[in-house]
Amino acid sequence: MGGMKITAGEHLHIALDACFDTESTARQCAILANSTQLDRVQKVIIPRALFQSGSGDPTDVIRNFVRQNYPHVDPERALYISYIEEGPDLQMLIPFGLLNANGGGLNISVECAESENKQELQKKVDTILGQSSSTCVNYISWDNVNGELSDVESNAGSDGKFREPVEYKTSRLMLSFRLEDEPQSGSDDEKEKYKIFRPGPCLSGRFGGNATQAFDSSFESLRSHNQVLRQVCGATLEDQVWQALESFRGMDIGRLRWQFPHLPVYLLPLLEHGLCRSHIRKPREAAPESGPGSARLLKRNCCTIHNAVTVKVKANMENKSWESEFRPLGVVIDVKLTDVDRQTVGDVYGSIVATDLLGTIDIYRRGRDLSQKKGPGNYLGLEPPRPIEAKSLFSITADLWDSKTFVSDRLISHGWIAWVPTKPDYDEIKEVRMKGDYGSATMRYVVLHSARIATIKVRLDRLYGAQNNHYTKRLYGDMSLETKYEPRRTFFHWEFQDGKDFVLTAIGHVIPTWNSVAAVAMDDSLKVHVDLYNLIPVYAPGLIKGTVEFSHLGPNVQQQKVYGQDGEVTVQVEWS
Repeated sequence: MGGMKITAGEHLHIALDACFDTESTARQCAILANSTQLDRVQKVIIPRALFQSGSGDPTDVIRNFVRQNYPHVDPERALYISYIEEGPDLQMLIPFGLLNANGGGLNISVECAESENKQELQKKVDTILGQSSSTCVNYISWDNVNGELSDVESNAGSDGKFREPVEYKTSRLMLSFRLEDEPQSGSDDEKEKYKIFRPGPCLSGRFGGNATQAFDSSFESLRSHNQVLRQVCGATLEDQVWQALESFRGMDIGRLRWQFPHLPVYLLPLLEHGLCRSHIRKPREAAPESGPGSARLLKRNCCTIHNAVTVKVKANMENKSWESEFRPLGVVIDVKLTDVDRQTVGDVYGSIVATDLLGTIDIYRRGRDLSQKKGPGNYLGLEPPRPIEAKSLFSITADLWDSKTFVSDRLISHGWIAWVPTKPDYDEIKEVRMKGDYGSATMRYVVLHSARIATIKVRLDRLYGAQNNHYTKRLYGDMSLETKYEPRRTFFHWEFQDGKDFVLTAIGHVIPTWNSVAAVAMDDSLKVHVDLYNLIPVYAPGLIKGTVEFSHLGPNVQQQKVYGQDGEVTVQVEWS
C-alpha cells in the first residue's frame, strides 16, 4: 500500500484495487480472520497528524497516545484505524502482536492473486464467506472502536489543518454510506449531497429498504405514536442513544452533573435543552468557519456528549438488554378518602386490586378485622408488591367499606379503571373519583412510557460504640423513596412508644421493609432517605441519617453507604 503508514505492522485497505491503478500489476490480497475474536479486539482511531507530521518512526508517539487516551487498551495488541495520506479512504494496521506467529489469536488467513486475476480472487473470497464481499469494509462499524474520525482529516492535503478545531463525526452511531441511485460520475459536491448517515438495519428493513424514508422517519417516529416500530427497532444502538438524549432534556443542571461527572459543566446546557438530539441525524455538511458560536463548535461539543451517552447506553446493554428493561409501567400514586358515610372518622377496610399481564396485584387489602380509623382527607396506606406492567391492557378495581357495629357495613367507594395502550396518555398524572353508596375516594395514578423497576434493600452494617455488635438491634425511625411522580413514599416506619414499635435486625442483615419497590422513569432518578435510630442505648437524633440517589443508567445492581454519627447502612438498588 502506498503513502504514509500508521506504524510498524501489516497495513490493510478497505477494498481490492483501493490503492492501485487498474493497470497495475501489483499483487492483491484479501485478509480473513475469526469474526468472534476480531470483535473482542480493541480498535483505536489514530489522528493522521501522529504519523504524517514528520519523519522518523511514529510508533512510540502512537503508543503513548493510546495509553494516555484509552488506558484500557493494550497499544501492542490493538488494531489501528486512520485515514490514508491522501484521504478520504481509511487504512487499518494489524500490529505484529496480533499476528498468528505471535499468538495474536485472530486466526488470520490470506488469499492473494495478481491484479489481473482480481475477479477470481473476489469469487474465492465470496465462496469462503458465503456472501458477497464486493463492498468496502467499514472498519468504523466494528465493535470496540475507540475514538472518532475527523471530517477535517478526511480531506486530501489537509495536513496544515491539524491544529485547527476538529469537527467530529458520530461514526459509531451512524455509518456513512451511499444510496443505490448515487451517480457514478460528477463532481464531489454532486456526489456528497447523496451521502447520508445510515439508520440501523432494523429501520432500513422496516421501510422496505428505502433508506431515505428510514432516515427521515427513524427517530421522531419512535415515540408512543408508533408502538410497532418501537418494538421492532427498540434494540438498535442509535435509537437507544436518541432515547437517552431525549430523557435528559429538561433535566436540571445539578442532576445532569451527577449523571455525567466527567463532562465539562459548559456542555450540560446542551443536554438540558436537547440541542444535540437532532445532531445525530443530520447529513454531513461542509464545516463552517470555526468560532465561539459556530455550527462546527456545536457539532464538536455534541459529539463529545454523544460519546459520553453512548458509553452509558452500551454499558447498560452489556449488563442487560436496554429494551427488555425499559417498558411502560403503571403506578398508583395515592388514594385519598373524600367522604366516609358523612362521618369525621370511620373504620375503613377493603381492597384495591390491579390486574395486568402478569396477574393480580394487591395495591391495598385489609380485612374487616384490620380496619383503620380514617376520615375525609386521609390517605390509605398502599403496599403494592410491584408496579403494574402496562405494555398491554390492565385494570384497577376498588371496593372500600366502612365497618359498622349495629347496622350493615357501608360501601364508601367502588370503581373500575381500564388502561388501553392503543390510546395512551403517558407520563400524565390521572385523577379518578370513585363513588360508593355512602362515600367516595379519589385515586391518582400515572403510566410511565419508559421506566424500570427499582427494588430497594437496606442492610445494617455497623453501630459505632454499641456494645455486643453481633447481637440483634432494636431499630425504629423512617425510610422512604422519592421519584418525580412519588415525592415521598415510606417503606419503613416505626415510632418508638412505651418500649414497643421497633424492628429487630442483626448487624450484617437486611432490615425488614415493605413496599420497597418503585417504578422509575427514564428521565428520572431514585432517591432513598434514611433516618434510623437504635433503641438501646438512646442516642441523639440522627443515629444513621442521610440521602442517596441512584440512576438507572448505571449497573443493574448498585450500592451506596449512608453514614450517621453512630452507625452506617448499605442501600442496594436492583434494576429490572
